[in-house]
Amino acid sequence: MAAANAVHRIAGLPEPGGHPVVVAALASIRRQRKRPPKQAAAFDVEMLRTTLSHFDFRHWPRSVAARRDAALLLLGFAGALRRSELVGLRTGDVSFQAGADSEPHLRVVIRASKTDQFGDGEVIAVPVGQHPLTCVPCAVRAWLVLSSIEGRPQTMAAARNLSAVSNTHHCDQPWPDSQADQPLLRRVYRSGAIGDGVLSGSSVGAVLERRMSAAGMDPERFSAHSLRAGFVTTADAGGALLTAIMRQTRHRKPETVVRYIRHANPMAGNAVKSVGL
Repeated sequence: MAAANAVHRIAGLPEPGGHPVVVAALASIRRQRKRPPKQAAAFDVEMLRTTLSHFDFRHWPRSVAARRDAALLLLGFAGALRRSELVGLRTGDVSFQAGADSEPHLRVVIRASKTDQFGDGEVIAVPVGQHPLTCVPCAVRAWLVLSSIEGRPQTMAAARNLSAVSNTHHCDQPWPDSQADQPLLRRVYRSGAIGDGVLSGSSVGAVLERRMSAAGMDPERFSAHSLRAGFVTTADAGGALLTAIMRQTRHRKPETVVRYIRHANPMAGNAVKSVGL
């Protein structure tokens, strides 16, 4: 119908989709065929901590993939990023800001997104975490350090140095030079070598599924979108304002955000609790 409308519009003719008979017919079809929307389960902070606690950051070569996947999951969650936005990030899009005029944070530039088709660009901020394990700037810095080094001996040495500071914040230490603009999240081989190719969007869900399984959790109801949904529901449960959540998720409509929250926790803000039954 959209295509038929477009062709008629270009030809200067009335759009058939607006005819009352067509409108009524399509509405009838929607009523008969509508099914409850299938939404991915929210991946919350406790699940994130549990998953990360099973990462092997100490032993080569597993530590390389662990650093990449930690950056992927934490950045996807705290940035409330869609999978296309996450794999579309480049090294020049992330930087640590520690100026006197603001709290230390990771600055993330999103060049294009579902709601920014013309690539005007959007910026979000991710503050330093309370715990080193879940600190997004620390995770991103660790991955950048490893992925910016060439040569196996040098990468192994860097991995050892990072494992020594795993229990402390290190995001305020010098960051590697990101002048060589390349994909941020890249393929990691079993040998520990880091490839040049960017991860695909489907890889985000695959990483989440694999890491949840390794942590003893069932990933059946989860997908890449669970990171974004998890941020919304967790932030709401923590008392964040709807406007603050929307600023991070970059949603245009409040009702979209509310739908995330209602799906994950139907009792959130339930009015029946206030009537005294």
